[in-house]
Amino acid sequence: MLFLTIAVQGSLQAMQPAPSNEAEQALAYVLKNDSVLSRTFGACPDLTFKRTQAKASKAFLIEGTCNVKDNPEEDADCPAYQVRATGTIDTPTHWTVRQLQLTLACSGEGAAAAAAAQR
Repeated sequence: MLFLTIAVQGSLQAMQPAPSNEAEQALAYVLKNDSVLSRTFGACPDLTFKRTQAKASKAFLIEGTCNVKDNPEEDADCPAYQVRATGTIDTPTHWTVRQLQLTLACSGEGAAAAAAAQR
């Protein structure tokens, strides 16, 4: 009987509305905890986070540009990547990237790479 009570409490907690700063929390969490993103990228100033369907959706999409962390090329032609990550919202405070697409963004072709990634 104790197990049933714990399961019910957990499912009720997961159904509570997301906090208003969900996007900020999700981006900070994913950039810190995803092994690929945290090791590869430094600043990601224009990333966006959104649920991929209705508010109750358990899936998300992150898109934007991230600069390569500790880039060995001082004047790199390709200093960043267009990032497109999809994943699941496992709990209100835990997000998991399930698919990650990276497109190298070189000078002069950043807009073209972003447009191609959208297709």
